[in-house]
Amino acid sequence: MSNRRENIFIKYYNKRINIPVYILLVLIFLAITLGAKSEKENQPFVVICPATGMVDDGMKVIIKRAISIANKGAKGFILEVDTPGGLVDAAVDITNLLLEAQCPTVAYIHGMGAISAGALISYACKHIVMAPGSNIGASAPIIMGEAQPSEEFNEKTKSYLRSRYRSLAEVNGHDPLLAEAMVDSKIEVWGIRTPTNTFQFFRTEEEAKSALQKYNINNNSDGNSQTQKSPNPNDIVRLPDFIIFASYKPFHSNTGERYNIANTSDTSQKSLPSPSPNIKKICKEGELLTLTSKEALDYGLACTSVENMDELLKYFHWENCERIQIEPTWGERLFKFLVNPIVAGLLLLLGIGGLYMEMKTPGFGLPGTIGLICLVLFFGAHLVIGLANWADLLLLITGLILLGIEIFIIPGFGFTGIAGLICIIFGIYLSLTRVAVPEYPWDFARLNQAGQTLTITLISFLILAWLLWKYLPNSQYFQRLMLSHAENTETGYVVQSTNDMQKWINSVGITETVLRPAGKGRFKGISLDVVSVGDYIEAGTKVRIIEVQGNRYVVIPEKEDKEVKS
Repeated sequence: MSNRRENIFIKYYNKRINIPVYILLVLIFLAITLGAKSEKENQPFVVICPATGMVDDGMKVIIKRAISIANKGAKGFILEVDTPGGLVDAAVDITNLLLEAQCPTVAYIHGMGAISAGALISYACKHIVMAPGSNIGASAPIIMGEAQPSEEFNEKTKSYLRSRYRSLAEVNGHDPLLAEAMVDSKIEVWGIRTPTNTFQFFRTEEEAKSALQKYNINNNSDGNSQTQKSPNPNDIVRLPDFIIFASYKPFHSNTGERYNIANTSDTSQKSLPSPSPNIKKICKEGELLTLTSKEALDYGLACTSVENMDELLKYFHWENCERIQIEPTWGERLFKFLVNPIVAGLLLLLGIGGLYMEMKTPGFGLPGTIGLICLVLFFGAHLVIGLANWADLLLLITGLILLGIEIFIIPGFGFTGIAGLICIIFGIYLSLTRVAVPEYPWDFARLNQAGQTLTITLISFLILAWLLWKYLPNSQYFQRLMLSHAENTETGYVVQSTNDMQKWINSVGITETVLRPAGKGRFKGISLDVVSVGDYIEAGTKVRIIEVQGNRYVVIPEKEDKEVKS
């Protein structure tokens, strides 16, 4: 007995010892886990976001999400630009997003380059880096349609884009004149290479020649200078702000060898040469400016040229940062697919067609459910992408409510029904366009897409309505919903003759249903199909039959009949 007690005591004692040990192990595990998580949270990171393919609203949604992540403490934001252009209004929205970034932004141009709208979003970045063989420029707006726009319209469009490019260039330290020449073919650009091996740009050759005088240099037609001023090493600090690190070493334009400017006092290193500041025509009138990667680097638009992302990260000293690669989510891909003009048109067709079928059949079933789902997908996708807003959705809901009131409450079809239709049409129109009245070419491009969507919807709806009218009454689905057997004498139904119906004239009864203007009335205990002379009679109203029309009885309120007789 004593041995048993002793064993129980030992087991209890061991448990008392093991409990603190277990607690200590759990605390150590939590400390290691939380420490690793904290270390990971404190690790510097950069956000890499793709801007490939067509510039559109889908790209804007992805970049917006990437910017929100970068604003949580990223060391830098890298936009991989590889696009032939796209929608200018979407590109303008993207530039606004990039300007909201709270970290250095870099446009890494590769592949086909940054053409048209792609150049615009590249100018919104603080630094531009180009891969060998890429291009940037050619940003003149394309006018939709065959008709030639007026000169005033063209100038209005180009003026807006020039000012937009110029403001982005000024904010990010790029040359505004190069940016304007990418938009307007009337702008001519001349450049001179200064003794500090940088370029200055001018609109005319005369301005470029006069700028040479401050260097006390006579420019010869053969490109040689009569006198040449030795550059001051201190002038290096006045290079464009793309030299952001002391370790930056510009390329020699001929040999490709890097010059070391990290320590200008070290005479053992090669000093920056003083090339002749020749005048050079960068872009002639009548052509849009498009630069190669070598030209962009030479003119100071690009800060460097790299082969891949690893070289870019090393250049900005971000090679030890965690890379957060942004990829489109399935939801973003889905919404981008749903706003396609053809898909959006089919969604509208199924939505309106489903509600139309629901109105033709009693109750609320599958067609109405499908219709509502399609309308929700249509407006939901346009809300997420940014084409529609809550005001557009409110217009649609208001229109549906007004139509419901007109159909089920107010007799006839008047102002309420017309207002409902206007709200629905205007809500759909605004969800397909960004502005109510188009002003710029990109607005007309949106209008063109909206026209495609509405045309597809209208034609398809007319075809669907014809098919429903022709085949729905004979379909099994409709047969299950409606009374399909004939009301004849063989099945027990009796049809009243004209003389029998005439006997009901001057009979007084009570309306069983609301007359709008047709309905039911009870006379001498029998329910009859009646129609009112006016538009509307409440249920339970005392009425008198005054006429027979076909197999229906025409009624008027009893009090009205007395007034007529008096």
